[in-house]
Order: sequence, then structure tokens, then C-alpha cells
Amino acid sequence: RRTPADTLVVLIDTPITTVDPRLSRNNYESKLARLVAPGLTAVDTVDLVPRLELAEAVEAVDPVTFVVTLRPGLRFSDGSPLTAVDVAFTYRTILGGLGPFARSLAEKLAGVDALDARRARFRLHRPLATFFTDLDMGIVSMRAAGLDGVFAGGDAVGAGPYRLVTLGDTRLTLVANPHYHGAAPQLPRLDLRIVRDATARIL
Repeated sequence: RRTPADTLVVLIDTPITTVDPRLSRNNYESKLARLVAPGLTAVDTVDLVPRLELAEAVEAVDPVTFVVTLRPGLRFSDGSPLTAVDVAFTYRTILGGLGPFARSLAEKLAGVDALDARRARFRLHRPLATFFTDLDMGIVSMRAAGLDGVFAGGDAVGAGPYRLVTLGDTRLTLVANPHYHGAAPQLPRLDLRIVRDATARIL
């Protein structure tokens, strides 16, 4: 069957269990999670310099307190608004023990709270030179998550250029998010297929 012109097919050797950035455990899951749910900042893959992503500004109140202001008009892939409440929710669930980053984040971050719809306050245990870089954790929707703060079936509702439509044992499909704040992706559809055997992938 011929691949549609608007689709990129990628063969990988590792099964994907989630696109939730809080739960990603390998390189593939982390990269896919960023397409679905970007963070307040993003680290450029070429020069490794952090830049603003969902955040419009990051301002220091004092050496251990920072206020992050979100870009105006941000929306999740389901069309709902992304607010500072979602930022606080994302970080609080991790600080509460969710996912592989819980321990390392708790060593740096004392807490996060929403000041208003667009401003979140971060409180650190001590001054941290890498704080701007550490804001790259993907932000997810509190409203769309379950009562336990987790999405069903490895899904996640974020504000990235793509949204998840299929996640199975051998295949994962992402389609362009019409509510993304940036430029629309050049490829409307990504089709990832898990093929463990190297020879089969080459063929």
C-alpha cells in the first residue's frame, strides 16, 4: 500500500508505551513527548542553548523564586486553554512522586503555584544555574487527565505541534494539532512503526 504524500513513516526498534512527558523512560518516548507536549522552555538540539517555548518570559524575583509568564492564547490539542494551573499541576504531580523524574526534580524544586491564568511561581530549594533549562518538562492538561493525574492508555493532552491518535504495540500515529501556537508542521501525519529486527527495518 502506498504511503500518503502527507505522511512520514519512521521505523524504530523500541516499543512506545506513552507520550506523557512526565512518564517517558527512553529517548524515543522523550522526543515524541516533546512533539505532543512541549515545555515552558526548549533546549536547541544544535547548540544546546535553551529558548522560550510556551513561556513568554521567565523573571527572577529573588535567587530562589521565579515567575514564568505564559504566551497569550495558548491552547491544548483538545481546544481548551492552557493556563498556569496546568503548569502547577504538571510539576506538582511529578513532585508528588509520579514518573522517573520525581526524585531529581524534588531535589531542586520546593513548589509551584499559579498566581493567575498566565503566571506561575516556581520556588527552589537553593539557587540553581540550570533552572532555565530545567523548565523544558512538557506541560499537560489537568482537565483532560484522570483523577489520579494520569492519562489513560499512554496518551497525553499537550499543546505541541502534534497530537496522538493511535498508540499500540506495533504502531503509533501522530497528526498535526490545529491549535498549536507556532507554525503548522510541514508533515500533517507521522506514522511510527515498531520493527525490532534490524534486517527487517533495512528491507
